[in-house]
Amino acid sequence: MTPKVSVLICTYNAWEQIISTLKSVLGQSYTNIEILILDNNSTDQTLKNLQKFTDKRIQIFPSKKNLWPYGWLNFLLGKATGEYIAIQDHDDIWHPEKIEKQINLLEKNKKYVWCGTKTLMRYEGNQM
Repeated sequence: MTPKVSVLICTYNAWEQIISTLKSVLGQSYTNIEILILDNNSTDQTLKNLQKFTDKRIQIFPSKKNLWPYGWLNFLLGKATGEYIAIQDHDDIWHPEKIEKQINLLEKNKKYVWCGTKTLMRYEGNQM
Protein backbone atom coordinates (compact mmCIF):
# COMPACT_ATOMS: atom_id res chain seq x y z
CA MET A 1 0.00 0.00 0.00
CA THR A 2 1.21 3.50 -0.73
CA PRO A 3 2.18 5.69 2.22
CA LYS A 4 -0.42 8.10 3.49
CA VAL A 5 0.37 11.80 3.36
CA SER A 6 -1.13 14.23 5.85
CA VAL A 7 -1.58 17.67 4.29
CA LEU A 8 -1.68 20.37 6.96
CA ILE A 9 -3.27 23.74 6.19
CA CYS A 10 -3.82 26.63 8.55
CA THR A 11 -6.07 29.36 7.29
CA TYR A 12 -6.96 32.79 8.59
CA ASN A 13 -9.24 35.18 6.74
CA ALA A 14 -8.48 33.57 3.38
CA TRP A 15 -11.97 33.12 1.99
CA GLU A 16 -10.88 34.33 -1.45
CA GLN A 17 -7.89 31.97 -1.71
CA ILE A 18 -8.91 28.86 0.20
CA ILE A 19 -11.09 27.32 -2.52
CA SER A 20 -8.29 27.36 -5.13
CA THR A 21 -5.81 26.12 -2.57
CA LEU A 22 -7.99 23.21 -1.52
CA LYS A 23 -8.83 22.31 -5.12
CA SER A 24 -5.10 22.05 -5.86
CA VAL A 25 -4.73 19.50 -3.04
CA LEU A 26 -7.81 17.54 -4.06
CA GLY A 27 -6.54 17.47 -7.66
CA GLN A 28 -3.28 15.73 -6.77
CA SER A 29 -2.35 12.65 -8.81
CA TYR A 30 -1.36 11.03 -5.51
CA THR A 31 -4.62 10.35 -3.69
CA ASN A 32 -3.74 8.53 -0.46
CA ILE A 33 -3.96 11.72 1.56
CA GLU A 34 -5.79 13.25 4.46
CA ILE A 35 -6.29 17.00 4.52
CA LEU A 36 -6.31 18.59 7.95
CA ILE A 37 -7.37 22.23 8.03
CA LEU A 38 -7.33 24.52 11.03
CA ASP A 39 -9.43 27.64 10.63
CA ASN A 40 -7.42 29.94 12.90
CA ASN A 41 -10.37 31.99 14.21
CA SER A 42 -11.17 33.68 10.88
CA THR A 43 -13.61 36.58 10.96
CA ASP A 44 -14.60 36.36 7.28
CA GLN A 45 -16.26 33.65 5.15
CA THR A 46 -13.30 31.24 5.22
CA LEU A 47 -14.98 28.58 7.35
CA LYS A 48 -18.19 28.79 5.31
CA ASN A 49 -16.21 28.24 2.09
CA LEU A 50 -14.36 25.28 3.60
CA GLN A 51 -17.62 23.64 4.63
CA LYS A 52 -18.73 23.54 0.98
CA PHE A 53 -16.30 20.67 0.39
CA THR A 54 -17.66 17.18 1.05
CA ASP A 55 -14.57 15.08 0.28
CA LYS A 56 -14.14 12.53 3.08
CA ARG A 57 -10.38 13.12 3.17
CA ILE A 58 -10.95 16.63 4.56
CA GLN A 59 -11.12 17.32 8.28
CA ILE A 60 -11.83 20.88 9.40
CA PHE A 61 -10.97 22.13 12.87
CA PRO A 62 -12.44 25.54 13.74
CA SER A 63 -10.49 27.36 16.45
CA LYS A 64 -12.12 29.85 18.81
CA LYS A 65 -8.77 31.62 19.29
CA ASN A 66 -5.79 32.33 17.07
CA LEU A 67 -3.15 29.67 17.75
CA TRP A 68 -0.31 31.54 15.98
CA PRO A 69 2.30 29.82 13.81
CA TYR A 70 3.62 27.01 15.98
CA GLY A 71 0.40 26.50 17.90
CA TRP A 72 -1.58 25.57 14.78
CA LEU A 73 1.23 23.40 13.43
CA ASN A 74 1.55 21.45 16.68
CA PHE A 75 -2.24 21.06 16.85
CA LEU A 76 -2.49 19.59 13.34
CA LEU A 77 0.62 17.42 13.80
CA GLY A 78 -1.18 15.88 16.77
CA LYS A 79 -4.13 14.98 14.51
CA ALA A 80 -2.06 13.70 11.55
CA THR A 81 -2.00 9.97 10.83
CA GLY A 82 0.14 9.97 7.68
CA GLU A 83 3.60 8.54 7.24
CA TYR A 84 4.55 11.81 5.55
CA ILE A 85 3.61 15.41 6.34
CA ALA A 86 3.05 18.13 3.72
CA ILE A 87 2.44 21.71 4.82
CA GLN A 88 0.52 24.05 2.57
CA ASP A 89 -0.16 27.74 3.10
CA HIS A 90 -3.75 28.87 2.60
CA ASP A 91 -2.85 30.81 -0.55
CA ASP A 92 -0.61 28.22 -2.25
CA ILE A 93 -1.50 26.33 -5.41
CA TRP A 94 0.28 23.01 -5.92
CA HIS A 95 1.34 21.41 -9.17
CA PRO A 96 -0.95 18.38 -9.71
CA GLU A 97 1.96 15.90 -9.36
CA LYS A 98 3.72 17.57 -6.42
CA ILE A 99 2.97 14.95 -3.79
CA GLU A 100 3.46 12.01 -6.16
CA LYS A 101 6.91 13.21 -7.20
CA GLN A 102 7.95 13.89 -3.62
CA ILE A 103 6.75 10.49 -2.38
CA ASN A 104 8.56 8.73 -5.23
CA LEU A 105 11.78 10.57 -4.36
CA LEU A 106 11.51 9.82 -0.64
CA GLU A 107 10.56 6.17 -1.11
CA LYS A 108 13.51 5.56 -3.47
CA ASN A 109 15.97 7.42 -1.24
CA LYS A 110 15.38 6.30 2.33
CA LYS A 111 18.34 8.35 3.58
CA TYR A 112 16.34 11.53 2.86
CA VAL A 113 14.02 12.68 5.61
CA TRP A 114 12.42 15.65 3.83
CA CYS A 115 12.24 17.41 0.50
CA GLY A 116 11.01 20.72 -0.85
CA THR A 117 9.94 22.14 -4.18
CA LYS A 118 10.66 25.10 -6.38
CA THR A 119 8.24 28.00 -6.11
CA LEU A 120 6.77 29.91 -9.00
CA MET A 121 5.80 33.35 -7.72
CA ARG A 122 2.82 35.17 -9.20
CA TYR A 123 1.57 38.61 -8.44
CA GLU A 124 -1.82 39.66 -9.79
CA GLY A 125 -1.59 37.05 -12.53
CA ASN A 126 1.90 37.97 -13.74
CA GLN A 127 4.91 35.74 -13.22
CA MET A 128 7.75 37.33 -11.32
